[in-house]
Amino acid sequence: MERPKSRRVDRLQVVIDILKRKGKVRTDKEIDLLVPLVQNIKFIQEIFKDRDSKQHSLREIVSCFTNEEHHKESNVFEYGK
Repeated sequence: MERPKSRRVDRLQVVIDILKRKGKVRTDKEIDLLVPLVQNIKFIQEIFKDRDSKQHSLREIVSCFTNEEHHKESNVFEYGK
């Protein structure tokens, strides 16, 4: 059963609020909320394919995530920079 839209919006806002704050002030509970949201992303899985203690490393990376907004036509990453 799908969650009501208002609950999804509220949860999304919680995630955005967490990501707007500096990683150093995030609580373990907040990081615990973020980890399951990203652990199945293929890019993230590739990073940790051959690493030990994946959960610990993923927590470290998630603690550094931020929320950024970019214009539709802007480059987010440039190869080699």
